[in-house]
Amino acid sequence: MLKACGFGVDLYQGDEEVTVDLYRHLPSYEYSLIIFRAHSGLIGNGEEIIKRTCLFTNESYSERKHRTEQLTDQLAMARIDEHHPWVFGIGDEFVSRSMEGQFDNTVIIMMGCSCLYLEDLARAFVQKGASTYLGWDASVGLDYVDKAMIKLIGNLCSEGMAVGQAVAMVGPDPDYGACLKYHPMESGNQTLRELIR
Repeated sequence: MLKACGFGVDLYQGDEEVTVDLYRHLPSYEYSLIIFRAHSGLIGNGEEIIKRTCLFTNESYSERKHRTEQLTDQLAMARIDEHHPWVFGIGDEFVSRSMEGQFDNTVIIMMGCSCLYLEDLARAFVQKGASTYLGWDASVGLDYVDKAMIKLIGNLCSEGMAVGQAVAMVGPDPDYGACLKYHPMESGNQTLRELIR
């Protein structure tokens, strides 16, 4: 679908590619559209939820790596649950302080859980030069989010809908109730082509 709309497509996946350094260098790749199909969520400590959003990498966590970023709260230990290993997760401070360069009106689409429950990560990406940031406001199921993404991309690319209209047509996750949202609100009146200019 993306190629049919004139986008070149690069795919990064797995432990060797989806690393802290991939995220660090993303602005320098000069992408118009970035879709993160990665786990995400709110940072917690036991039962306590800390009010920050975390985007997972696939890079195994180590106290010895990325020390400066860990000491300055740019990176966190992240895992899906107790049955999965710890990996590094990036937060808004990493986007603001450690991502190199600026995005050039890049559209950011997050497929993970709770990426717009708070606006911290969204604000950081927009301040870094993204034109809009789309994400779900709660947990999402994998089957739902994959189907929703196909519908969203179709609405934005093939149909040429404005962001607000495209998002409204996706509908909430029937199991978790998560709704797709966007930031900033004024981007809702613009099409994908207008946003990436």
